[in-house]
Amino acid sequence: MKSPENKAFELGVRYLSYRNRSEKEIRDYLMKKEFDEASIEKALKKLQYYGYQNDETFVKEIIRQKGEGAGKGRGFIKNHLKDKGVEEALIEKGLREYYPPELEREIALTQSMKFFKSKEKLPLNQIKSKLSQRLASRGFSFEIIKTCLDDLSGSPEVQNIMKAQENVHFEKALIEGEKAREKAKKKYKNDYQIYGKVYETLVRKGFDREMIQQVMEGLKK
Repeated sequence: MKSPENKAFELGVRYLSYRNRSEKEIRDYLMKKEFDEASIEKALKKLQYYGYQNDETFVKEIIRQKGEGAGKGRGFIKNHLKDKGVEEALIEKGLREYYPPELEREIALTQSMKFFKSKEKLPLNQIKSKLSQRLASRGFSFEIIKTCLDDLSGSPEVQNIMKAQENVHFEKALIEGEKAREKAKKKYKNDYQIYGKVYETLVRKGFDREMIQQVMEGLKK
């Protein structure tokens, strides 16, 4: 008859056969299977002795999977590993070795340009706003997000694409401006207030100041 320790070990091996797991994940899994603490500890030591489980290896795998593989930032990866119960010292060591700031920055910049090209029909300010939200949700730092936004603003390629899209953007701005004007007319009688609302709407939609001015002049004719 198998001992509880051996049963826990075999279950641990099976659990790890689907994907790599942290030590805490395996411990929690075996606790749900109602093994006693002593058997779980012995099973874990045995799993680690035979190389089935190792938190350092787990950290390395997650960093590569979530970083270069899925384009996540260091913040996302750090929180993910903490949720898996990995010690902070191991997380920091893994990030230093396998996901240095320069690699994270390169990945964020590559993602930013891809995102821009998928949204190039939108005004640049609107694209930058959406990009900022996307990068933040993926765990990139404020400094890296700022670098990406500055890179877009200063990119000759981006400027050329935006220049080619000017007519499209102007038509959209004009439509949005007309809609905002008609909506404001239902609430205000004063032109100053009406066009003030139009201006606010176009700024919120991400159109640049020069284009907004052109639209305002066109609407007032």
